[in-house]
Amino acid sequence: MLLITSLRITRRQFSALALPVLFGFSSLEPAFGQAPRILTQRGKTGELSEAAYRTSRGTVVSVRVATSATDTMYFGETIVREDSVVYLTVRVAVPRRRAEPQFLGKADATFQGVTFYQLIIDASGVPATGPVSPPTARARLLVRTADKIRIGSFNFRSWRPERTSGAPPLSGPVLPESLNERMAPLIPTLRTEEPFYEHVSAGAFSAVPGRTPVIAMAAPGRACRAACWSIPGAIAATVCTLAPGAPCILSILAAGAASSVCSDGCPR
Repeated sequence: MLLITSLRITRRQFSALALPVLFGFSSLEPAFGQAPRILTQRGKTGELSEAAYRTSRGTVVSVRVATSATDTMYFGETIVREDSVVYLTVRVAVPRRRAEPQFLGKADATFQGVTFYQLIIDASGVPATGPVSPPTARARLLVRTADKIRIGSFNFRSWRPERTSGAPPLSGPVLPESLNERMAPLIPTLRTEEPFYEHVSAGAFSAVPGRTPVIAMAAPGRACRAACWSIPGAIAATVCTLAPGAPCILSILAAGAASSVCSDGCPR
């Protein structure tokens, strides 16, 4: 793996300059029968911001992770593209937190591919901290497409979605058929981000169905950070239950990025 850690360049410069130039060198061309070489770019704290490789057709497939914010929301976004063609965008939204919120609140994940798909977890009535961790209450789960809505729940004790048997499928009509094939060389690199976010959150982020996070955190701003990390983690765990593989991994990247920027705004 080729790792860029010291260059300070913009995303536009990286996409327009670095990738075509670097992938143009024969030293980065995979030998016959070998896996393609992966180029990565990471942030100051080690989080993945972009991973890419050059295909045998000469095109560049990349997965980019970005964050943004408004006055009321934080966003984490994962974009899959081949050269200039965007195949899928996954966006996780989490609200900005007060210093010590009483409740976990809600978050959503939106997939924009061939069509639209959205997951919403509403834990507005679930305490952010308390004597029981994780909380015994269930959150409301909403699965929405352009023409169908399914209401279920998320169980914090089992850390799994419930009553989702009739939920619209995420694969098929939403995701491009070639998504898994295009992303396959990048999967080992992308998979490293789930344990990374679990580590930096001190266990409050868990995208693994059935593995409950550490909700209460013994530090100033613990309720804020618990709310920032846990609900996006629940969103990712729901996606990983409904659609293992590429959708799961992409949702982890977006949820982890949204959680991280949200947590950075908590009191310390």
